[in-house]
Amino acid sequence: MSFLFAVLVALAQAQPDNPHDVNNKDHPAPPTSQSTANAQARDRDYINPNPTTNPDLKGSGDLDAKRVEKAEKDSPHSVMNKDKATPSDIFEKLHAANLEEIDAGKLAQASGGERAAAYGKMLADDHTAADKKIHDLAMKRSIKLDDAMGMKKAHELHEKLAGLRGAEFDKAFAGAMIDGHKKVIAMAESWRASCTDKDICAMLDDTLPVLRHHEKAAEELKMPAAQGRRP
Repeated sequence: MSFLFAVLVALAQAQPDNPHDVNNKDHPAPPTSQSTANAQARDRDYINPNPTTNPDLKGSGDLDAKRVEKAEKDSPHSVMNKDKATPSDIFEKLHAANLEEIDAGKLAQASGGERAAAYGKMLADDHTAADKKIHDLAMKRSIKLDDAMGMKKAHELHEKLAGLRGAEFDKAFAGAMIDGHKKVIAMAESWRASCTDKDICAMLDDTLPVLRHHEKAAEELKMPAAQGRRP
């Protein structure tokens, strides 16, 4: 009997302490090493998109925002790059705007009222002259202009105004001309502000007053009195 008791005592002494045993609740768990603590913190940060233990790790939202910003900067069509336009970019965009406005002017002469038709003739004449200057400058620099963008915009305007006549046409047409000229003016002003090319600067100086005049005339055309409507 004494032999059995001695065996049980020996087994109890050989059993390692269990930190979760109720008999050991007052015994503190062995301290965690610093390397183990660091590894556990890294594991938490790896699965946490907004970690607090490692401020150098960013959440997925921050990464996505940076990717979008980089894509905007890398795109030549981004508004972030409007001041970085090359001569080819400037010629192409102004040529497209000229084609659109020439076609719009002809459309106004065919479908608009008397005031809209007169505005349309001015539009077609002025943009035809402006486009000739663009072609001359582009030719000197061996830049070939593409009509596709301008024709696409002209087609979109035709679709928008299809079936309209008289005062109804004049109102919609004037609104489209105001919006279109505002966009072109904003681009041209931005290019002029950063312009260093003598020929392009002179061309923009000639173009901007004409564009502003067209915008103002379109605003007047949109007024009810200009279309024979009551305010």
